[in-house]
Amino acid sequence: MVPKRWQKEKRKTTKRWDDDIRQVAGKTWSRVARERSEWSRLEEVFANWQTDLQKHQPSPAPSPTPSYDQQIIQKEYASEEAYWTRRIENLKRAHDKAIAGMQTEYQKTLNEANELYSRAQDEKISGRMPPCEDEKAKVIHCYSVNPGRSLMCATVVNEFRDCVCRNRLATVSTMS
Repeated sequence: MVPKRWQKEKRKTTKRWDDDIRQVAGKTWSRVARERSEWSRLEEVFANWQTDLQKHQPSPAPSPTPSYDQQIIQKEYASEEAYWTRRIENLKRAHDKAIAGMQTEYQKTLNEANELYSRAQDEKISGRMPPCEDEKAKVIHCYSVNPGRSLMCATVVNEFRDCVCRNRLATVSTMS
């Protein structure tokens, strides 16, 4: 069994400990309460400081509204559309001009070809003999009479050549 004195001592000690704990706890709780009030005061000061700071700052430039952005995009689209429309129209005109030029050239060439063809047909129909037939016959006869001696036929060949040149010049001058 525990002696009474020790029990008394234990009660005193326990009481002191309890008092100490209450005292420390009281100090702690009072300190916590003080710190809480300090924090709330600091938060209030900080909030006031932020509102003052916001009041003194210039307001930012207003951001463009979506309709403003859409208007800019529509203007850019319209200008691009107009540019490409003009460009296509210019290309069409240039294309039409080139086609018209080619058609006139084609028509001229076709007319010339038809005219030349009709002349050739007229000449065939008229029954004209090819030019220089007599000279041609003389050249052939000379070569057949003088085989291996072609220089003997030089004068006959020159006469045939002169005949061909004369007829060629006459034909060209009548066509012009």
